[in-house]
Amino acid sequence: MVYESREKASAGSLSGRAPRRISTTLPPLTYDQLERRSLREGRSISNLAAYLIERGLKPVDATPH
Repeated sequence: MVYESREKASAGSLSGRAPRRISTTLPPLTYDQLERRSLREGRSISNLAAYLIERGLKPVDATPH
């Protein structure tokens, strides 16, 4: 069996391949806020966290409004 290097695996995830998993630890208040919002929006905590991370990483429009 051949294993990809971490760099190759990461590069593959940037090209639109299958989603990757991570694990993180949140402060209790942050987790509670995430949980409440996920219930309000009818989505899983994991799905909401992924959405918020993606949204936070999108480039910000540099032009003033």
